[in-house]
Order: sequence, then structure tokens, then C-alpha cells
Amino acid sequence: MKKYLLAGLISSAWSTDIDILNYVQRCSPTVAPSTMIAIIKTESNYNPLAININNKGQRLLYQAKSTEQAVAWVNYLENHNYNFDVGLGQVNIKNIKKYGYHARDMLEPCLNLKIAGHILTKNYAAAKNVSSSSGDALLKAISAYNTGNYRSGFNNGYVKKVVYNAKNSAIKQIAQK
Repeated sequence: MKKYLLAGLISSAWSTDIDILNYVQRCSPTVAPSTMIAIIKTESNYNPLAININNKGQRLLYQAKSTEQAVAWVNYLENHNYNFDVGLGQVNIKNIKKYGYHARDMLEPCLNLKIAGHILTKNYAAAKNVSSSSGDALLKAISAYNTGNYRSGFNNGYVKKVVYNAKNSAIKQIAQK
């Protein structure tokens, strides 16, 4: 259980934008920090214990307030075959299993960001083959990160939210210095 204690420590340690930036750069080096930070703002609002059930009409009774509660929730959801997302990058259980992990592993913020970054990087590489520009490829990759395809993330407003969060983040100014 020791390794899960880190999630609580990291969350409380994010007292400045620079703390978050350094963490993202270390754990998800293949993605521009402003992009990854906009995604985690959109996905979890920087909550490393965030859990979301993707079945319509189903929600957790409450979000976990401790790592122990989060582990209990994700173990239950995983054991009962729910479709759900976990952690800072809201990594989906299907991707978690594809990468050979358990849902509880995604409560470790650095591992969560590593997997989230890998998914986004893979989406971007594929989107470049069907895009007119690198910017278009990035937007398609963001859509695929959320929905699994290049269109639905535009239709449901997800891409727009990520772009908004990227443009309005203090991290953008810090990352460019």
C-alpha cells in the first residue's frame, strides 16, 4: 500500500503552477506540457484520485477523499466490469488493461501521466497520416484521446474544452519561458 500514499502527497504538493509543470515534464515527456496540463485540467481538474463511470446514468456516490477510498472504488469497478476512467488523465480501464496494469495502478500520478502521454502520442502519430497540418493532427489526437476516434471529440465539445484550458492556463506562459 506504500506506493499509493504518493498520490495524496503529490496532490497536496501541487502548490504552484511550476510544481505541476515540472511533474508533467518528468512523467509525460513526449507531450507538450501545455497540452498535457490542459488535458488533465479537462479530465480531472488536477485530481489524481478522480474516478468517472462511463455508463449513462451511473455515478459514484462520492469521489474518493483518500487513496484508500480510491483503491476500494476502482477495485470494485474493475472486479464488476464497469467502463470507467481513473486519475489525472482519466485513463480508461480498456487502456489500463491493454498496457498490462490494474486500475489501482493509475492512482499513482506519474504512471497515470506516462500512460496518458503514451496514448496521446500514439493518437498523434496516427492522426498525422490523415491530417493537413500538425495542428489538425493534434486536435484529432485529442478527440481520439477522449472518444477513440477523430470526430466525436469535436462533436461532444471535448476538443473545444481542452483548447480553452490550454489557452487560459498559467502553465502556457510558464512553459514558454
